[in-house]
Amino acid sequence: MEKRKLQVGLIALIIVGNIATGITPALAKIGNAFPDVGRSQLQMIVSIAALLSFLASLIAGKLQSVFSQKVVVLGGAAFLGLGCLPLIFHTNFTFLLIISVFIGGGSGLMTATIPALIARYFEGDARTAMLGKKTGFQGLGTMSMTFLGGVLAVYGWQYNYGIFLLPIVAFVLGGILLPNDPVLKVVKAEEVVSASDGRKFKVANVNIILLLTLAVTLTMLSSTLSNNMALHADIKGIGDSSVSGLALSCYSLGTILAGFVAGHVVKRLKSRTLLVSYLLMASGLLIIGNWHLKVGLVGGALVFGLGYGSVMTRLLYLITSLLKSTSVPVGMSLFSALTSLGFALSPMLMNGVAGLLSDNLATTSFLVALGFALGIAVFLLVTNVEKKLVTRIA
Repeated sequence: MEKRKLQVGLIALIIVGNIATGITPALAKIGNAFPDVGRSQLQMIVSIAALLSFLASLIAGKLQSVFSQKVVVLGGAAFLGLGCLPLIFHTNFTFLLIISVFIGGGSGLMTATIPALIARYFEGDARTAMLGKKTGFQGLGTMSMTFLGGVLAVYGWQYNYGIFLLPIVAFVLGGILLPNDPVLKVVKAEEVVSASDGRKFKVANVNIILLLTLAVTLTMLSSTLSNNMALHADIKGIGDSSVSGLALSCYSLGTILAGFVAGHVVKRLKSRTLLVSYLLMASGLLIIGNWHLKVGLVGGALVFGLGYGSVMTRLLYLITSLLKSTSVPVGMSLFSALTSLGFALSPMLMNGVAGLLSDNLATTSFLVALGFALGIAVFLLVTNVEKKLVTRIA
């Protein structure tokens, strides 16, 4: 019963953790409401939130050595809840930028702390299953909040911010259902370190650095898909924005499905989970880049999403299982920050390479990403690194 309450509380927080994306459907209407605001200033509503999410992710691990994990994650939900204030005060653009600071900070604290909370209360297969649910519900939350934000924006851009009432609900549920855990610094001082924990790594270990590097490359591949889908569909005459939107929705669907079945997938693939998942991503990119029909775009995006969700869940499991218990918060802070960094750097790196090969950056970027994914798959096959790490956990 206690585990069920914990799961419900975590899922409520997971769903709203990436709610910041729900602002984007209202940007055009916000621009119309503030005609004196330039395009670059308008985009700061999103970019400031992204920057603060990155910075909050970096400090989340340190905060967990001072405050309990429950306090940190609920603090993040409270900051997100402040995002509903433009429902009342919506005549000042500067105020919207200030609200973006709280939204980004809250999102960063939550996304960095929730995996550490899961690692604290779940072990083995149960951890894989719960991390899979995190991937699934996070994707479901992102997709549904963006859709809901768009629907609300129809009635006025300020109503788009109504979605930030939901973190307040999650804050209440989390406050009631999450256990009152002690501060990690106290745990470190008082708990006897187990023999298995003594065999585990600190964040600076080469194995952890390798897994964090894979996490960066994962979001670089994801960013390539998201940023180039619409342009690729237009250049190749596949369809308009509705088609690319459908393809991106199928990508999200694949991620969600992969998260929910992660436990079953790992039981079957075992130490080949990462290899097969990267090959799935490569297959999706191959289909999108070469099959210039709607079914290719949609089907390739779905396959890519299945691989992406599997890799994300597996990396979270491996990192949290290989780190010493007191190093998990810092590890998850770095994971959250570095994956955000990978997403941001991808356009510059992937398009830079694609520009050396072709003038059609969008389509060529998919093929560059394909080569990248295959290169990682070859590395995993040759080094057999996943099997070695799984053996270390066992």
